[in-house]
Amino acid sequence: VACQAVEAGKKAPNGKPHEELGDAAMVNPRAKHATRHKYLLKRLVKTLRSAWGMLIEMEPTAHLSYSNPKQPDVAAANI
Repeated sequence: VACQAVEAGKKAPNGKPHEELGDAAMVNPRAKHATRHKYLLKRLVKTLRSAWGMLIEMEPTAHLSYSNPKQPDVAAANI
């Protein structure tokens, strides 16, 4: 998956320009998460929502009943 930050002309927190796979910003010290992961997750959720709508939740906040203490990237309700 090509990094959308490349198309937007964004730079990584370290000042390096993003390249196709987003490796320049693999770890964002402020967000403590990988840029490539973020864009891939957004595309995955968008694709899943095209089939199941808002039953698909990205990074759900009410996850403790089924995933404690880790917050899942994606959750699907009643599918």
